[in-house]
Amino acid sequence: MKKVAKMTFKILGILILLIASGVAIFWKQLPFRLVLPYIKQEPIVMQGEVQKVNFIGTEAGQQSFFIYLPEGYEISDQAYSAIYHMHGAFLREPWAGYECEMLGSKVEEAVAAGFIDPMIVVCLVDPDGDSMWSDGYDGQHQISTGFIKDLIPYVDKNYRTIPERGGRVLQGFSMGGFGAITNGFRNPDLFSAILIWDGALHNWETITTGRKKIADKMFASKEYFDRWSPWQLTQDGADVDIDLFMVVGEMKQTFEFGSRFVPHLESTGREFTYHDVACPHSMFCIMDELGTEGFNFIAKSLATQQ
Repeated sequence: MKKVAKMTFKILGILILLIASGVAIFWKQLPFRLVLPYIKQEPIVMQGEVQKVNFIGTEAGQQSFFIYLPEGYEISDQAYSAIYHMHGAFLREPWAGYECEMLGSKVEEAVAAGFIDPMIVVCLVDPDGDSMWSDGYDGQHQISTGFIKDLIPYVDKNYRTIPERGGRVLQGFSMGGFGAITNGFRNPDLFSAILIWDGALHNWETITTGRKKIADKMFASKEYFDRWSPWQLTQDGADVDIDLFMVVGEMKQTFEFGSRFVPHLESTGREFTYHDVACPHSMFCIMDELGTEGFNFIAKSLATQQ
């Protein structure tokens, strides 16, 4: 009986070990773990504040965004440069607000370290989370139009920004990286720099196979997609005067996007700054690892473009 019991415990131990190993592997690959920071929402320490703003635009109707205002904003008359941030696909509105808090705290760390001056951060909200920050082919989902024609003028009117390209930076994570290139290269008169944080840099083939619902909803045809394609826009805008910063993480899909997009950019003759980072598909991890480099890039761009 003792031998049987020992053998049973031994087998049970092996099974537990195998299950634990399987869970560890599964957890590493599970996308759910990437949204844990948004679910847990541990307190973020910062001296400034993040506000939610709702407004009605003349071009695209009801819109909302979050805005980080630096400490002392209310009692000063200083004008601030602004970072416009586009979130990734399917991010809920409260999560976009939490991401804005994180970005605001990172700005404050960079200011304290002397890398940049205090800045405003405007965090856009895509209500459906799947627009690729573009306009729909059928006149619906005018997300880009709302941003360019409504939101930026609203921010410049209601907040003390520097209302010119030398006072604006556009950045995005994942789907937001796609949107940052799209909106930046379509409107180079509005932004001095574009930062792509682990961007979902789809071409027509990848978006119709990997994100078919989005392709059908927003683009419907390659001809229309090419009006918004990062590939086409950077090819056609090879001489566009806008600074470009790109970070690629370890997730298979975005790593493959980046490994193809980098030589594409090089073929256009464009100078750009590139980093890879040992992070999963997480804006939190990437900012922890490379936020300093991003803020240094922003400071240099604003200094030369203003």
